[in-house]
Amino acid sequence: MDTDAEETVDVAGTAVGAGSKVRLVPRERGTDAQDVFVRGRIATVRAVRTDVDGGRWLAVTLDDDPGAELFAAQGRYRYFGTDEVRPVRDEAL
Repeated sequence: MDTDAEETVDVAGTAVGAGSKVRLVPRERGTDAQDVFVRGRIATVRAVRTDVDGGRWLAVTLDDDPGAELFAAQGRYRYFGTDEVRPVRDEAL
């Protein structure tokens, strides 16, 4: 992953970047088995990254994870593609 974070990326017509809230909706197939456990949960975007192939990825921490701040301080995130999240706009958190 590129260490230079992009500022924002468009997700469903919304600019998403560090600090944005997203709902995780990982793909049903071809994804990590652990994604089943985070489907539907709310996360905070910590950075937008670009890989060597030009793919965009969101580095996130789970809002209901008591260790989220510790992981963020260590630079440890979960990564999701822009097609695997939905911006949280006005819905109740």
